[in-house]
This record gives sequence, C-alpha cells and structure tokens, in this order.
Amino acid sequence: MANNTQCESPKEYQKDSAPEEWLPMSIPEKIDLFAMAAKNSIHLEKEYQKLHSPETNGAVDRFCTMVMQTSHISINFKPTACAQFLASGRHLNIHELVELSSEHADLTHEEKIFKALPDSAEERLGFDNSFEKGEQIRYGALNMGGGGALYFDNICVVLKQSFPENKDEVAYCERDSFGYVNRSMVNLTGLSKALAAESHKGKLATIKHCKELALHPEESWPNILCSRNSYVEALFWQAPTVESIACVRIANQNDYEELVVKAATVKLDKNEAQNLARYHEIVELLAKHNITLDKV
Repeated sequence: MANNTQCESPKEYQKDSAPEEWLPMSIPEKIDLFAMAAKNSIHLEKEYQKLHSPETNGAVDRFCTMVMQTSHISINFKPTACAQFLASGRHLNIHELVELSSEHADLTHEEKIFKALPDSAEERLGFDNSFEKGEQIRYGALNMGGGGALYFDNICVVLKQSFPENKDEVAYCERDSFGYVNRSMVNLTGLSKALAAESHKGKLATIKHCKELALHPEESWPNILCSRNSYVEALFWQAPTVESIACVRIANQNDYEELVVKAATVKLDKNEAQNLARYHEIVELLAKHNITLDKV
C-alpha cells in the first residue's frame, strides 16, 4: 500500500477466493519476501514471452523498457504525515510510529497497532509477521509520472531512482499486497506468483497492463501504471529520508492556491484553515530541503 494508514479498500484490494491456498500465519519460520520475489523470475519470463505477437510486440517491449528506465518508487501521504516526514527527515512506518507515540504506552505493540489501525490491524500484522523483518517493511508504488496512488491522498513523494540502495531488498507486487490477506491468513501461493524482483519489475507491470497498452497513447502510459485505484506495489526495508526524495507532487494543488486567495478576503472555516496551514508548512519544508514541488 502507499501510505502508513489503511482505509476502506480500493478496487485492487479485492480478496482472492481460494480457500485451499490461504495459510495461517502461525508458520514456524518467517519467509524471505525478497527471495520469494526473485524466485518468481522464471515464471514472469515465461508469461512475458506469451504476450509477444505482431499486434502487441512493439507496445509490450516499449512499455517494459519505459518501466525499467523511468520508473521510481513513490509514496502517497496525507498532508499531516507528509509534513511529519519532511520535518523529521526520515520516513516512519506504522510499527515505528506507534512505538514513538506517547499514547497507549501501557499497551503491547500488537495492541497499539489495533488502536492505530482499527479496521485493518489484523491484516497488517498477519502480513508483516509472516516475513523476515516484517516490521521494517514499507510500502509504496511504482510510478512513471503523475500524482501516484491518489486513493491514499493527494501528496505524492517520489523517491530517487537510486532508492533503495540495495536493490536486492525491494520487491514489487502486481497489486496491493492486502489483496492476498484475509484477516490473519495470507494467500502465499497467489502472492508468490504476483511478486517481482527489481530485475523483473518491467515484465510484471507489462503482464498486468498488456491488454490496455494498445488502447491508449504512450504519453498516457504513466497513468496506466499508477493511478487512483491501480498500481504495482513496492515493498522495501530501507527507510526513505529527505535526501532520498526526487520531488513531491501535489494533485489538486489549485485547491490550496484558491484557499490562499480566499483567506485574503474572508475568514476560512476550521478545516480550510488547517488545510492551508499544512500546505504552507509543506511548501516551506520543501524549500528548506531544496526539493522540487510539482503540480499535477
């Protein structure tokens, strides 16, 4: 997923329905997520080759190359969470956030997660607890331009292509990994076929979107890869810092600019005032760190 908090599921969260493949997460040994992704390379190679035909060959190869050469990992944030990231200088995932908070200090870590994510804690813990160093996993989306996975909110932090430093510690999932989780169970069989290592992220994305490519001009392909409800998820261990950021994109930035004009003539209501204050804070922090702000 593309943020620290979990909301009502977008379309790509729809659960798989194969009961024989759903395995409880009380497994004796935790799984190496990145090794699972690398192991799927042979399967992806075979599926990718099936896409080639006189009608699709050019588009298939061009899209795959575009993903490999131009894509970045991005994370969509709510304004408050983005401001916290920029102010602290380091991204915190949900496990780190609940431990740093002074609230609920008397609770166990698991209980804190349930307080922070009342609608999805069981799924989050079920997934993270099944993998090695699962509490370090962070979630983003593969992005070639645009506002990113806007379902999670309108501020898209785009990370440099050099991130993460260790490319062996990133995996890409054909859709949101929550689609393979049902309460405390994970569809390991389905997930294992939906993952790609860094070397095969282009093939994974092309397999997912091959039927759409011929229907849209190439300039719109970035929006096919990553949009409000459709994205290839990125899962990684390394914590992004402000030095990792290539740029920040704010969708509907005109809404904030209209608030600036409105504030000069009338008193804003409470929500408008808070939104404008957060926007100004983000703009100031971006300027402080010399990070480009793009309007989308």
